[in-house]
Amino acid sequence: HLAFWLTGLWLKIAPAEDWAVRIPGHLCYLASLIILLRFLTSRFGRGAALAGALCLLSMTVFANWHSNMYLDPFFLSFATGAFVCAWAGKGWQAGAWLGAAALAKGTTVLGAGPAVMFAFFAGESPGEFPQRRPWWEITKAAGVFAVLAALYFAVISGVGEYGEFFTRHFERHFRNRFLPHWDWSLAFSWRLWKPLLVETRGLVLAPFALAPRFEGAQL
Repeated sequence: HLAFWLTGLWLKIAPAEDWAVRIPGHLCYLASLIILLRFLTSRFGRGAALAGALCLLSMTVFANWHSNMYLDPFFLSFATGAFVCAWAGKGWQAGAWLGAAALAKGTTVLGAGPAVMFAFFAGESPGEFPQRRPWWEITKAAGVFAVLAALYFAVISGVGEYGEFFTRHFERHFRNRFLPHWDWSLAFSWRLWKPLLVETRGLVLAPFALAPRFEGAQL
């Protein structure tokens, strides 16, 4: 994973201590907030930017991810960059950031893909929302993403004993993290929905942020 490689490079400079290993995650945390603040300030004003930052800061899960050596901070900062670039209609850059997010935490990028796709259509590409069809920028982003993913696969597959890296990684991921929690009855369980709703409460502001973009649009 790219996150491990970047952390390894950091430890070439910093001492191999607990506090030092945590620093890259904190830097990614700050990078994510700075990208978000600049994006919201330029598009929706300082008030929306502060509200967005406060929503994130109030989520303990978001803050705790960045206090340890996790892959999530790297993934989140790269995915945030991809979203912002997609909103601006920059296909090449969005694909590069999304590819970096995939290299940071593998198939978790499937969760960021829909958000980036939404940004291409709801953002600032040529044309008026919702009639905009930025397929060329999406194609460029997909192309860059595919190249980075292919290079990653080629490197990992060709490194000696790690030739079966993908097979072993995804088998263990599926067996240890997915199957133990796979239960259709959870779809009707408050135990599942309560923390999900609590941690995503900031999404209630999304309709108010998007409403001005629909003003005068022919649906």
